[in-house]
Amino acid sequence: MEKITILERLDRIENLITSTRKEILTVDEVASYLNYKPSYIYKLTSRGEIPYSKPKGGSIFFQLSEIIEWAKQNHSASDSQIENKALRRTL
Repeated sequence: MEKITILERLDRIENLITSTRKEILTVDEVASYLNYKPSYIYKLTSRGEIPYSKPKGGSIFFQLSEIIEWAKQNHSASDSQIENKALRRTL
């Protein structure tokens, strides 16, 4: 593995460990936590699709517990789960 890749991975691990200890996260921390780009997090906030706070029109902040719940609610079903659901509806 290249030296840069290892350092990038270590940085990501450190960011994840640090962000899970905090209750309030920044856009960059949420992006790292969810493995999204910060620009996508901004898009989600502008659409009102992700819970966030913007006190007094300042920076955007996120509550970790809300982000975790949001992520749990927005999961994709596997092919077998979709097939089972379809079978139950036809019975």
